[in-house]
Order: sequence, then C-alpha cells, then structure tokens
Amino acid sequence: MKIRKRTENFYRRWDIEYDDQRKFQDFKGRILTSIDEVLGMLFLGNERYERSFMKIIGKHYARSSTLLDFSISYLTRLQGMVFSQTRIYNLFMEEKNFKEFVKLIQVLFWLNLPKDKSANLYKNFKEDIELSQMNLAIKRCGENCIIIYPLGAKILDEKLVNDVLEWLEEYPKSKKYFLLALKGYSDKDNQRNILDNLRFSLEQLIKKILKNRKSLEKQKDYLMRYLSECRISQEIASMYVTLIAQYTTYQNENVKHNEKCPVDELDFIIYLTGNFIRFIVQISNKKKSL
Repeated sequence: MKIRKRTENFYRRWDIEYDDQRKFQDFKGRILTSIDEVLGMLFLGNERYERSFMKIIGKHYARSSTLLDFSISYLTRLQGMVFSQTRIYNLFMEEKNFKEFVKLIQVLFWLNLPKDKSANLYKNFKEDIELSQMNLAIKRCGENCIIIYPLGAKILDEKLVNDVLEWLEEYPKSKKYFLLALKGYSDKDNQRNILDNLRFSLEQLIKKILKNRKSLEKQKDYLMRYLSECRISQEIASMYVTLIAQYTTYQNENVKHNEKCPVDELDFIIYLTGNFIRFIVQISNKKKSL
C-alpha cells in the first residue's frame, strides 16, 4: 500500500481533518527536505546558484565586498553552515501563499542546474506532490523544460503536455507560445492572451513547415498543395484546411470583441490547436523521411 493511502486511512480512522492548510505545511516540509537532500551542498558550496535564484525572484543579494571576504564566507558556509541557515531556505519556509510557494519551486528549475541534480530534484518533487495530495502535477516537457501546473486543467494531460511539446521540439518558437497558452490556462481572466498564443503558435509552425511568411488566413492554397504532396486524402486535406479557416474566424471574432469565451469552448480550442499541430508535424516528418 502506498504511503499516501496509508496516510489517508490514518486520518480517517482517527477522524482528523486533513485540510488544505495542513496539506500545505506537510508539502512545504517535504519540499524543503528534497531541496536540502539534492541541492543543499550545491547552495552552500556555490554562492552563484543562490545569487541567481534571488535575482530571478526579484530579491536583493548582497555580494561580498572583496575576494578575501568571499573566500572567508565560502569557507564559513562549507564548514559551519547547514541548508536551513541559507536565505533560500528562509524564503521557502516563510512563504505563506501557496501559489508563490509553487513559483519558488519552479524557479529552481530555471537555475541551469547540473543534469543529475535536476533529474533527482524532479523525481523527488513528484513523490512529494503525490504524498502531500496536492492539486498539482510536474511534467518534463523536454531535456531542459520542467513545468509545474494545477491539476484539473484537462488540457494538460499526457497527449498535450508530452506528445505535442515533443512534436514541437524542432520548432522552438511555436513551442514557446503553445507552452505560454498552457501556462496561462489557469488564469480565466486572461483568455485573450491564451487565444493569441495558440494562434501564434500554430501560425509560426505552419509558416516554418511551408517555408513562407503568410498569415494563417492566407495559407489555404499553400496548405492544400502541401497536403497533396504528402499524399493526404482530398477529404482529410479539405477538412483540415476548412477547420483552420473556421478556427481563425473564431479567434478573430473573440479577440476583436475581447469577449470571454466559455471554458468548454476554450478547452475545445486548445485541444483543436494541439491536434492541428500533431497532424502537420507528423506528416512533415514523414515527408522528410521519404
């Protein structure tokens, strides 16, 4: 039986309320233990990582004034300090806002960590999230891309996070904006940007594959020709191009009037964009291999 299930059964047997605040505290403790285990000595032995972390989150980090001071500080950190005495530990420990705490976790993966450290941290955090019953997930979206996102967003399932982002590995600009749309999904007041990023991602991808600079609205004839060259059936090619035309009309109308589209429609548009991407990249790869 998994530890998570045993924990749930224990609280149930003893009629102990395991509320969000308690979960957060337990989660915080596990995360700090993982950071200490994987990165503790790295932060103590190399001031550069701690300084980079502070800069990313917008906190001032006072550097030692002289090389001698730095050497003394470095030796002191290694000989007398433990991770719980670092500024990073204090930041994590004192953060009371759950979303801000998750942001601190995410920033760790932006530090250009050694590959083995990043891999171990990723593995530990997955276990911490599972044990703590948090409404979160962590995913690897490429060699140097790890994202943390809220569960309950259906778009961020295996097919869209893993498959589509893998398909886009050779198209970094398109991948960047598709990822921005996924990250923005949880902000329901920012739907216009989500739609813009989805459209831009698809538009950049098709431009790259068709090797032209046409807008999405003007790609119809070029797409039909390309799909024909790839030996796609007339019916599927026509369906694909027609759907993209309707997709751009929907995007233009919603962005133009700046109206909030229903969540179900937004889900549909994100899934549809993912399918557009999968299909065109898939046949492009096949065409290259012929």
